[in-house]
Amino acid sequence: MTVAAVWQHRFVRLALGILGAQILFWGTLFLIGETEKEHLNMKSWEVGEIYVHPLPGLDPDFGARDEAHRQTFPVEPGDCYRGYHSPAYQISFDVKGDEYVNWALYLPWVSDNFETYVNGRLIATPRGQFSLTPSREERRPFLIGIPRDLMEPGTNRVDLVVTRSGCVPYVQTVYFGPLEPFKAYESHMVLLGHYVPIITAVAGGLVALVALCLLPISGYSPLFASLAAFMAALALRAFAYVWAGNGIEFTTFFMVVYLIHYLCLATAAYFIQAWTGQPRHHTRWFAAIFAVFAAVFAAVWWPGGEVYALVTQVLNPVSLLLVSGYTIWSLWRMAPSRPGEAGRAIVLMSLFLSSELYDALIPIFGVRRFIDAAYYLPIVLIAAVAGHLAVRGYRLYRDLAVQVAEKEVEIRASYARLQEQENLNAIHTERQRLIRDMHDGIGGQLVSLMLQLKGKAVPQERVHQQVQAAVDDLRLIIDSMDSVGDSLDIALAIFRDRMQPRLKAAGIRFVFENRLDGEVQGFRPQEILHIYRILQEGMTNILKYAGAKTVRLEIEAGDDAETIRLRLSDDGVGFDVEARPETEGGRGLNHMHKRARTLGGELTVTAAPGLGTVLTLTVKRP
Repeated sequence: MTVAAVWQHRFVRLALGILGAQILFWGTLFLIGETEKEHLNMKSWEVGEIYVHPLPGLDPDFGARDEAHRQTFPVEPGDCYRGYHSPAYQISFDVKGDEYVNWALYLPWVSDNFETYVNGRLIATPRGQFSLTPSREERRPFLIGIPRDLMEPGTNRVDLVVTRSGCVPYVQTVYFGPLEPFKAYESHMVLLGHYVPIITAVAGGLVALVALCLLPISGYSPLFASLAAFMAALALRAFAYVWAGNGIEFTTFFMVVYLIHYLCLATAAYFIQAWTGQPRHHTRWFAAIFAVFAAVFAAVWWPGGEVYALVTQVLNPVSLLLVSGYTIWSLWRMAPSRPGEAGRAIVLMSLFLSSELYDALIPIFGVRRFIDAAYYLPIVLIAAVAGHLAVRGYRLYRDLAVQVAEKEVEIRASYARLQEQENLNAIHTERQRLIRDMHDGIGGQLVSLMLQLKGKAVPQERVHQQVQAAVDDLRLIIDSMDSVGDSLDIALAIFRDRMQPRLKAAGIRFVFENRLDGEVQGFRPQEILHIYRILQEGMTNILKYAGAKTVRLEIEAGDDAETIRLRLSDDGVGFDVEARPETEGGRGLNHMHKRARTLGGELTVTAAPGLGTVLTLTVKRP
């Protein structure tokens, strides 16, 4: 089998991915935890042989040391249970130094209150109090400078008296050396032990907040609900690492921390169930299981039972196996449909398993902890989830952009087809309109003239008038067709040019005034023709009946911004509007009103004998 063929095998790539992730994760943690220590040569300052024994009170015993109490760091906590008051323990060791160097003791991990003695003299009570019921502040490193006058040439004796509520005091290690290097290392450890969990808590809280904001948008998707719960639990877990409460017994704090830990595991199972699409009742099962764990924990803790061994040797391994097994099973079932996502999740799950195994095995086998993986794994999980959401969001955006582009092409094509169809419909409608207008207008006039000529002799003047009316009507139809795309004032200017020769021949002065601020566009040809015919009918009545000297055509804005007013007036003889006879002129006014209503406008006629006539057409802007 070739190398390429081996690489194509899914399990080979998965194994290499897991191996690479483990090397990267643990290598980075080792560099973070050990590089600064090696740089400052901290290993050479570490205290080796120590003597540990309980005290009857708080006062140290500076007598001879018992070889039976000799051991090395760390000093393990032993049994822990509520209400237990451990005796104070004395940790004694020798260091070598002189009075010419600023010496110091560095305690990277010490439980609760302690006192420090050098050559039998008290030099430090860090929190200003010391009793058998101390406060809980165990995750803070302490740097204790030793006054020069206390140091003697050669061997010096150092004694630590430590107390703890609920457990035997726990001391990981002690360093003795020059003060200045320890200051740099203390800053490094404060950064890792204090600010990294804060960053984790803030990052988890932000991701949870984003998921909550997306929850209504997603239609209250279980995936976003589970993600918000999981990230919030991780943020709470990170916050617990830097929280210190005065007066809280260690076993109580221990219980709270591990209840939060079980909450993280339960929400992790919830997130896996929602992400992989497993049945929802699986989440209820895990909620019930971890509720039982919490009840067992509380039942043992409350009457003062041993909780440390219960948690580290029973509940933690069982919960780890349950969540890990369920995650692997769910990812295995998801793999056929979503192999890429399942592979990446298994690689991430391997980091979780190795981190949890590391933290679980430390107390069981007493292995020395070089770094607390629980500080950093949530950052990796949060970063991985945020990265997955970002990649998924980008892919959704990319797919959406492609779909939008495709739909845009379809819409453009549909719009082009629709526009083409509308053009065809417009041509057909215009053709039908022209046929109807020519039939009703020119056709009717010519047929009427033809019938009159067949019956009897018709005066030449009447023949001339009817032929002129037919010609004018034809010109109006042509002008309305030519006005497509033009503004209304241009269409009226064309009408003025058509009518002015006839008025001039009749000795009538024609005045045209446009009072609009700008052009008014959008009237269809049929609407322009209706306006033409209303004005033409008015002009015909003026020529036939008014005996006017001057005719005015005015266009202006209406009473509101939505209307336009056209006014045709003359200074002729006028007439009584109320007593209007049913003559040809009266029928013409009725036709004018009908055309105005067809336009959606209004036509008013103002006239009086001897005062001329005013036609006012008000129409809406297109």
